[in-house]
Amino acid sequence: MKARVLFAAVLAVSLSLLIFWSSRPRRPAQQADEAAEPVAETRPKQTAQSVERKKEKPEDEQTPTNGDLEGRLEGLAHGGGAPPNVLTQEALLALSNLAEQASEQMNRPIEFYGKVVDENGQPIERANVHFGLLVFPETYLETNVLTDTSGLFSVNNFTGITAFVKVSKLGYGEVKGTNQSKFDYHVVPGFEGFRPDPGNPITFALHKQGPDQN
Repeated sequence: MKARVLFAAVLAVSLSLLIFWSSRPRRPAQQADEAAEPVAETRPKQTAQSVERKKEKPEDEQTPTNGDLEGRLEGLAHGGGAPPNVLTQEALLALSNLAEQASEQMNRPIEFYGKVVDENGQPIERANVHFGLLVFPETYLETNVLTDTSGLFSVNNFTGITAFVKVSKLGYGEVKGTNQSKFDYHVVPGFEGFRPDPGNPITFALHKQGPDQN
């Protein structure tokens, strides 16, 4: 009950204030206009002659657009020469020619002659030879051959820089560190590279394993 009475009193006071506020006399329109009138600017007036000079500004002094700037930058970068796409094609062609020349100088004709023998120096027939070849700049080729009745094998008709040779046969093992596996054919200052000799094949030794050996 007390809350309702208090609410009614607050509502009555609010309505009284609203009626009082709306019935106040307003400021005359002339005073409002004078109060809203902006202060005159003190900037110097531009003459017609100065305006005409601005309109007659030479074209070469106007601010360049983004397209004009890009065109000037490309002209400066390329010295007024060929368009960028033509220069890019020429650069790619030059790089391709350099890579081809380097490949011809690094890659050598590959010939390899080898022989697989056992621990007694006897030839091993049908031994498996895994031959890997690194070709400049980043190609790797692989092939497999078998030894003949004399334990001999050969690989040729390839070009590359480094050969990797691994021999194996079921029932035989390789003593670690006894056989050379890498052969560099490329020529560098101070190094002539590997030179194959069919009359003196590279020997690879395997030893026969017993039943209890891996």
